[in-house]
Amino acid sequence: MALAFMAIAAAAQSTCDVIFLKDKTFVKGTIIEQIPNEMLKVQTEDGKVHSIRLADIEKITQETLEEPKRPSNHKKTSGGQALQRGYRGLVDAGFCLNTGYHVGNRMELSTSHGYQFNRHTFVGLGVGMHYFFDSDKVNIPIFAHARYDFADNAFTPFAELKIGYSAGAYDGFYLCPALGWRFAVKGKYGLNIGIGYTLQLKEQKYIDYKNGVRYVADITKENAGGFVFKAGFDF
Repeated sequence: MALAFMAIAAAAQSTCDVIFLKDKTFVKGTIIEQIPNEMLKVQTEDGKVHSIRLADIEKITQETLEEPKRPSNHKKTSGGQALQRGYRGLVDAGFCLNTGYHVGNRMELSTSHGYQFNRHTFVGLGVGMHYFFDSDKVNIPIFAHARYDFADNAFTPFAELKIGYSAGAYDGFYLCPALGWRFAVKGKYGLNIGIGYTLQLKEQKYIDYKNGVRYVADITKENAGGFVFKAGFDF
């Protein structure tokens, strides 16, 4: 057993050690010390050193520096940053610079809650509040939310789409695609920054007069949208 540990520790620099534990988690890094019949010390990519009892180890393998292939019932410990399958919530706040029909700039707040299907794909439902500074009016968008995180490490780009209906001062179809960056923090938590475009359709009535009588000459759908810059967190 000790010889196997030393052989793994002496492996080429292009590989790393993967220690699978009996509690169905694993630690990926480099074995830097071995105490015979007692424990191993493993240094992960973030520089942290984990002490692992030999009695808790199920097996040890080596992988290239790419993501290790592992049984589906093994989860990452704090040495990794992968999103885990299950419930996920997101909250963000932003500023929207109006570029469409003149309704003014606005502040946007939203929260989404749903299911993380794997390390990349999230689908959920959300609700928000848009406050228009110039008119002192409020809209409430209700939407479906899909998001894809492209990587599973501490820093990953993401793309997302919110689609639904916004009710309030300007009723109409709501759509907000966005791109951004997620910064993983302790555990399953992450900080997010991004830029997107809010498409907000509103019904616009054009009034005219004929023989002194006021009437609606035309009704069109105008875009009260704009570019939105936002920041938030997920949990």
